[in-house]
Amino acid sequence: MKKLANFSPQYGEITENGTEWFKQQQKLYKNEPYFSDREKRVNRCFAKDLNIVFPMSEQQQNEYDQLVERYKQFASILDQVKEEQKSCSGINIEMIKDIFKPNELLQYKIFDPYHYLNIFNEQKHFCYNSDKVLYTIANRRYNSKHDLKRDKTGYLRNLMRDLSYSTKNMINVLSKPVVNSEYLYNLYKLNEDNSVNLIREVFKNGISFRETVNLQKWNSKIEYLNGNTSDNFIENYKQLTGKDYQDYSKLSGEPVVGKWVNATDRAVGKYRIPTFKEICISALKEMYLVNKVDTLEKLKLLPYDVLSSLLQSCIDDSTPIGFQIIKDLSVHPDFSANVTQIVSVDKYIQSCVNHDKYFRTGYTRQIGQNIFYPMYEDRFAINVYENYDKFILKDYPKDLQESVVFPILDDFKKNIVIGQPSIVSKDQFIENFHKSTHNAFREKWPKGMVVYGGIITKCLLGYETGFELADIDTAFIRESYKTELFDFDELLAPHGGSEAAGEKYSFCQAGGNGLPILVISSHYPKRHVQVDFYCFYTIEELLLGIDVESSCFAFDGQNVYTLERGVQAMNYRLNFATVFSRYVRGPDVYERRLLKYTERGFGIVATPEDYLKVKSKITSVDTVIESPYQSGLVLIMLAHKNLEVREAIKKRNANSTLPYGPDIDKDAFEKKVQESYDMNFDGYNTSQYPRLYSSFEDMMGYDECYSHRYSYVHNCYYKSSQNWCIVKNQQAINDAMDEADEMDEDE
Repeated sequence: MKKLANFSPQYGEITENGTEWFKQQQKLYKNEPYFSDREKRVNRCFAKDLNIVFPMSEQQQNEYDQLVERYKQFASILDQVKEEQKSCSGINIEMIKDIFKPNELLQYKIFDPYHYLNIFNEQKHFCYNSDKVLYTIANRRYNSKHDLKRDKTGYLRNLMRDLSYSTKNMINVLSKPVVNSEYLYNLYKLNEDNSVNLIREVFKNGISFRETVNLQKWNSKIEYLNGNTSDNFIENYKQLTGKDYQDYSKLSGEPVVGKWVNATDRAVGKYRIPTFKEICISALKEMYLVNKVDTLEKLKLLPYDVLSSLLQSCIDDSTPIGFQIIKDLSVHPDFSANVTQIVSVDKYIQSCVNHDKYFRTGYTRQIGQNIFYPMYEDRFAINVYENYDKFILKDYPKDLQESVVFPILDDFKKNIVIGQPSIVSKDQFIENFHKSTHNAFREKWPKGMVVYGGIITKCLLGYETGFELADIDTAFIRESYKTELFDFDELLAPHGGSEAAGEKYSFCQAGGNGLPILVISSHYPKRHVQVDFYCFYTIEELLLGIDVESSCFAFDGQNVYTLERGVQAMNYRLNFATVFSRYVRGPDVYERRLLKYTERGFGIVATPEDYLKVKSKITSVDTVIESPYQSGLVLIMLAHKNLEVREAIKKRNANSTLPYGPDIDKDAFEKKVQESYDMNFDGYNTSQYPRLYSSFEDMMGYDECYSHRYSYVHNCYYKSSQNWCIVKNQQAINDAMDEADEMDEDE
């Protein structure tokens, strides 16, 4: 097995698949803390390819030293458990809850257990870093910008840059000396966004290897062409450069935007150097993360053009600090006027979406923050009635009206009085809630339960129109780090208790992937109650999973919470059609949910860029098929233009929802659900359709992994991505806990 040539010797010998190199890298970061800048008492940030450091404050140093001591306590517990159990797989987060601060502990809760339990290596060398992306270095290559924006150390940037021209699968042949190949060229091109494209092609014995890489966006493509000819190779080169291959050595290596030039060693390794202003802006954002109060005083001294550049950088920032700065400055008396002038409403929403996307990705991919570096504020849910003064009806700016792809329907415009509160008072909300839920939760609120979605929007608005069929969506939030189980009978009590199952109300399971959604139906006029069995870590995790902004509200029995997107949607009476929300919900379904909320008083606005793209696409052809089976913004625009399309969508939605209404009693409900299930599910296709059960036990017994009581306890008591939170009743909780303890003793 031959070494890769022309690769920096500091990384050791590289085999064809890079395994030895990865092992060497593992040794480098396992045997000592590989972000030594924290030991040197400095902060770190980046501007393009420049690494910027500045000293920690004395307070920071003290806090860091205290954190290290807490971490050592944690490590000693891991050692003890490992010695006793020969494994860390049984670590209970309750054992370490008193060591870390709440925001630090949350990062370990978010982590997959196999990551946070293996921070200590076999040699017991202390490694401070808690970045998940660095633990699996031997298992995958990093070519995603999602990884880069979580890189606090700079280690990942260097790693990815080196990999970009070295260990690309079987492309090692590209790095062999030219004398071993009949033909070879290395070219690069500078793009308008300052990113660099690299292309290499080698031809030998009738085989061509071609690799293309974007060094800043970290995406690549490898082509393997068998039976190629030298003429093909030479023609490919000429198409790229406009030059004959014989003149390859004479090809200029100076960067020219949009042109392929000779990739000399100097050119390939060319770094993007930021301007002085860009350096200052990057440092200011990191300083703001470290100490907001002191940095605000510095921002007051900035000239307008630098402040404008800072805010523009914040708009484009894919990390949460960008939106945090914009939001804080927008309500600060010294900055609010400038923010209003510089940051338009659509850009404010864009920044808000970037913020939410960062945290949503962290929860879904189980990537917590690095506790040894300044952390982003991750408890950002807005208490609605503590911020009631922020809920004021507004007009969407006139210069952005063109991107409103579905205006507010005329029937709802009469309810909008600009300058008035956009939601009802808290007392009125509470009254609306208990009326809408038929007092089901007035006497007793199940522990950890939150009600969210359309039913909360209905109660905040104070009217029925469009919400006649709204379900009561419920979920559960972990209130502690102890075993998260609740008495299921508490949830059934308002419906007559478990004894009434099958007599007074119906059980139904919705959804077919992952954890089931239980629907409890006491039938008209009582609304269906949906129970999500996933147990959320925080109210933020729940809200980040809601796609339509106007439904992004949750009530825990005491307070109503939302995100900034929810505030803006309620004030403008508009939902924001974004790629992020479409990703959260899924294509086709998302568009139809947006349209459903047009019948509840909310218009739909797209980003100006997305709107113009779709508009040009539609107007570039003679006809567009006006059909309810379209998707994306095209469907939304057609639904606004064509009433028949809108009515067809409403009819399809009605056919796919659970039956509800004055003419739907228990027998009619169960008959319709069963007929729908039998008609749509044949045993082979996916079972997404609601199905009936006679009891809770019947539903949970459907799958062995659902019915095993120990599974509930084990997946909650120990850190797990399954996050079960259900048990039939208190006696079952006690029995399950006893059984779990006995099994632990046996193990």
